[in-house]
Amino acid sequence: MQVAVVVPCLNEELTVAKVVADSRRHLPEARIYVLDNGSVDQTAALARQAGAEVIHSPLRGKGHVLRQAIRLIDADYFIMVDGDGTYPMEHAPALLQLAVDCNYEMVMGSRLQMGKAEAFRPLHFLGNIGFTFMVRLLFGFPVKDLLTGFRVFSRRFVNEVRFVSNGFEIETELTIRAIAQNMAFVEVPIPYIERPTGSRSKLRTFHDGWTILRTVFRLLRGFRPLLFFTPLAAALLALAALSPSRLESALTTASALLWTLGFFLSTRLDHERFKLRESLAEDRPAPRLKKSA
Repeated sequence: MQVAVVVPCLNEELTVAKVVADSRRHLPEARIYVLDNGSVDQTAALARQAGAEVIHSPLRGKGHVLRQAIRLIDADYFIMVDGDGTYPMEHAPALLQLAVDCNYEMVMGSRLQMGKAEAFRPLHFLGNIGFTFMVRLLFGFPVKDLLTGFRVFSRRFVNEVRFVSNGFEIETELTIRAIAQNMAFVEVPIPYIERPTGSRSKLRTFHDGWTILRTVFRLLRGFRPLLFFTPLAAALLALAALSPSRLESALTTASALLWTLGFFLSTRLDHERFKLRESLAEDRPAPRLKKSA
């Protein structure tokens, strides 16, 4: 079994060597790749000294980095971990073994139950809770930590889940696609550690928060279109009731068109899922009958 530890990094010279060393100690059979996303410090050099293979990823953004890793690295399982040293690598073997033994396509390290409160920036902590609750509500799945950066993926997962996000919203897309595409995944509580003094988060609170919000609704539109368009149609209908008569007809028509679009897209999505199930059933080998004595 080939295992690759994938470490996206941008200016993490204070922590990358420890992350690589911990990965080598706890996963001695794995190959460790540091994907340097344009660092201007000693991240790449220190990663090589620690024993990692360094891949330069010129397109900025965690989503770009992960796609490049999947394209370039041949592995049966990928372990994605941030290079900031906040995720304890001693938990990686257990997450990997769970994926292998139980055929999970993704295993996520969930920080919000065991993580130290001081390890989170206050607004990031509140944002994570808010977005996690939103996804639970909209997609009907009890997600515990939507934005964790510590994950194990199978090769099957990365082949089937064609994600398009560019930056920090990648974790949001991975989780929602796993829910919407009925992938087998599980969350496991893990500790979360403070960054060392001098190390700074690259997450831009409001900019990236807005991007994550747009990602949630983009995926809601794609995977649950009726739920996405129905509130918009209802809002237009309510506005029509309060508008002058010359606007009422136009707003009512727009409301009906939005609801019809949502219904059409939802029906089309159900049809595509039905065809996919039929295709999988046809590809499955027929069971062999035992000969009677």
